[in-house]
Amino acid sequence: MSSDAKTHNQGQLARNTIALYLRTALMLVINLYTSRVILRVLGVDDFAIYSIIGNFVATFTIVTSTLTLATQRFITVEIGRGSEADIRRTFCTALSLHLVIAVLLILVCEVAGMWYINEKMVIPEARVEAAQIVFHCSLIAFLFQFISIPYTSLIIAYEHMGAWAWISIAEVLLKLVGVLILPTLPNGFDYLIWYAAFIVIAAIVVRITYGVYCHYQFPFCSYKWSLDKAQTREMSSFMGWNIFGIGADIVSKQFVTLLLNAFFALAVNAARGIAIQVENAVANFTRQISMAFNPQITKSYSNSDFNRLIYLVRLGAKLGFFLYLIVAIPIIAETPAILSAWLGDYPGYTVTFVRLSLVNNLILSLSYTLDTMVFASGKIRGLQIWTALLLMACFPLSYISFRSGLPPYFCYLATISMTSILLIIKIGIASNLLAESSLGFIRMILTRCLPAAILAAAMPLALHFFGVVQSSTTIIPLLLCIIYVLWGIVIIAIVGLDDKERQTAKQYITHFVCR
Repeated sequence: MSSDAKTHNQGQLARNTIALYLRTALMLVINLYTSRVILRVLGVDDFAIYSIIGNFVATFTIVTSTLTLATQRFITVEIGRGSEADIRRTFCTALSLHLVIAVLLILVCEVAGMWYINEKMVIPEARVEAAQIVFHCSLIAFLFQFISIPYTSLIIAYEHMGAWAWISIAEVLLKLVGVLILPTLPNGFDYLIWYAAFIVIAAIVVRITYGVYCHYQFPFCSYKWSLDKAQTREMSSFMGWNIFGIGADIVSKQFVTLLLNAFFALAVNAARGIAIQVENAVANFTRQISMAFNPQITKSYSNSDFNRLIYLVRLGAKLGFFLYLIVAIPIIAETPAILSAWLGDYPGYTVTFVRLSLVNNLILSLSYTLDTMVFASGKIRGLQIWTALLLMACFPLSYISFRSGLPPYFCYLATISMTSILLIIKIGIASNLLAESSLGFIRMILTRCLPAAILAAAMPLALHFFGVVQSSTTIIPLLLCIIYVLWGIVIIAIVGLDDKERQTAKQYITHFVCR
C-alpha cells in the first residue's frame, strides 16, 4: 500500500472513530435518560415485563447477529476487490436471504413466544394480555430492524460512519419522544402497550431512512430479487458456524434471565434489565471503535496486507479497551450515586449487577478486533465452537449456583470466568491463523492495558477506601466522575500508549480542534 493510501486510510479511521465515539456518547446520555423515564412511567412490574419479553425476542436475534456479520464481511471483501457488479450481487443476495429468513423467524417466534407467555412466564394474570400485545409489537419492530441489516452493512462497509451515526441518533430520539408522550395520554391508556407501539413506529421510520440513503448514495446497489447459489451457500456456511458463538451468547444470557425469574423475585429481573441497559450502552463505546476498524481489517486481509492487518488488530483492541476503561471506571466507582440520580429508587442487586457486567465487558473489549480478523479469513469453525462451549457453560454454572442457595450475582461471576478463558483462546487462534506469535498481543495486555487499568482504578479505590468521597449530594459524585475520566486519560497517555501512538494521537487531536 502506498504512503498516500495509508495516510488516507488512517485519516478515515480517525474520523470514523471520532464520529462513532461521539454518536455513542450522545446515545448513552439519551438512553440513560429514556430508561429513567420508562421505569418511572411504567413502574417496576411493567418494566420487568417489558425487559423479559425484550430479552425473549432477543433470543431470536441469534440469526440477526449472524447475518449482520456475514453481510458486512462479504460486502466489505467485495469492496476490497473493487467490482461494483460483485458488490451489487452480494447486496441483492443478502437482502433476499434476509427476506426469506424474516418470514421463517416470525412464524417460529410467534409460536414459541405465545407458548412462553401463556405457560411459563411468571407475571400477574391481569397483565397477560398486555404482555401478548407487547410481544407482537416487539416482533414487528424486530422484523423492520432485521430487513435493515443489508443497508446498514453497505453503509458501514463503505465507511460512511457519519451518516450511520446521525440515523442512529435520530432513532433513539424518536424512542425518547415516544416515552415523553406517554404521560400526556388520557386516563385508561395502557402505557406499556403504547410504549411498544412507539418502538414499532421508530423502527419503520428508520428502515425507510436507510433505504432512501442507500438508494441515492449507492445507486449501483439497487435491489433486485436474487439468490446467487454459490454465494448463498458460502454465506450459509459462514452463518452455520457463526451461529454457534453468537447463539451461545444470546441463548445463555436469556436462559440466565429466565433462571433469575424462576429462582428470585421480579425485582431481580428488573435489576438485571437495568444492568443490561447500562452494559449495552457502555459496551457500545468499544463496539463502535471496533466498527471503525472492521472495514479496514477485512480489506487488509482480502488484499493480503498482513503487516497492516496485525497493526490494526492490536491498535483496535488497545483503543477499544482504553476507551471502555475511561467510561467504565467512573460508573463502577460511583454506581450507587449514578443509579440514584438516574432512577431514584432502584431494585436490590442492581449495583452489583452493573459493576460485574462492566468488568466482564472490559475483558471482552480486547477480543473484538481479533474476532474481525478471524471473520475476514472465513475460517471461523474453531473460534465458534470454543465460543459456544464456554459461553453456554454459564447457564449450568448459574443453575448450580442458584440451586445451592447462592445469591443471584454468581451468574455474572461465571460469565467473567468464561470470558477470560475465551480471550486467551481467541489470541491463540488469531496467532495461528497468521503464523504470528501470540506474545505480541499478550505483551500488549500485560505491559500496556493491565497496568493502565490498575492505575486508573487506583484513585477511586483509594478515595473510597479512606472514606474521602462520602457525600449525600449528587454534585460530588459528578465532579468525581469527571476527575476519574481525566485521571484515566492521563494514565492511558503515559502508560497505555507508546511514543509513536502518543505522537499520532496528538496530531489527530490538534487537527480536529484546529479544523
